Amino acid sequence: VIKTDYYTTTVTRGATLFRFQLTGLIFAHCCACCFFAIGAVGGAEGWPAFWGLTDAAVTTCYVRSLYWCVTTLTTVGYGDIVPLTEIEIIFTCLVMFIGVLGYSAAVATVSAELFGSDTKKEALRTRLKTLTHFARTTAMTFDEFRRLHRHVELKNKMDEGMMTQGGGADL
Repeated sequence: VIKTDYYTTTVTRGATLFRFQLTGLIFAHCCACCFFAIGAVGGAEGWPAFWGLTDAAVTTCYVRSLYWCVTTLTTVGYGDIVPLTEIEIIFTCLVMFIGVLGYSAAVATVSAELFGSDTKKEALRTRLKTLTHFARTTAMTFDEFRRLHRHVELKNKMDEGMMTQGGGADL
């Protein structure tokens, strides 16, 4: 997909953010359902029995499970709903590990976005310095240099997805 303008780039980034959030919500829902099911299988030793939720409505148990999942995935972990059986503890460790991986991926993505632009700017500067050096060591006219310089800048903008349609028509 070639991004042709700022609007397309913004929409693409928004769609990526939406997919990331939707994936997180679906994962949290699945974890909450699993935690509830594991607790229900645990019988009198599981977390629902500890909280007196054995006869409670399914929605009440789901909300408590979702609350546990969100606090565990976000590494807040208030400790008010805790795993009691071995299988609940193992599942909780797995969810904590996945939560840490999720945050690591998010931080890595943001860092790459922030520092990647600096790298791209430095690459453009290097290309333009190389072009300037080449123009000085050859018999290149100023008009040729100007056209090549503009081409390199427009190519860079196009690679970044910031070029408007028809912006390179004068080449």
